[in-house]
Amino acid sequence: MLPWARANLNHTAQALIISTVAGAAYFIVAERRFWQLLGGTPSTNSQIMKSKLQITSYMDSNHCTSLD
Repeated sequence: MLPWARANLNHTAQALIISTVAGAAYFIVAERRFWQLLGGTPSTNSQIMKSKLQITSYMDSNHCTSLD
């Protein structure tokens, strides 16, 4: 904890800062692990997801007819 925060903030505020930083670190690590398990980097996988979204939205906008 920073000396300024220790001197000027109560224990509740200090605990809130620590838990916020810990939560952010958890999600950063979890995201990195997610991309590792997925087998790529966020930039390549986001482009793949964008192309899938474009195909899906094209199909949903009545460009494809059913065979019924």
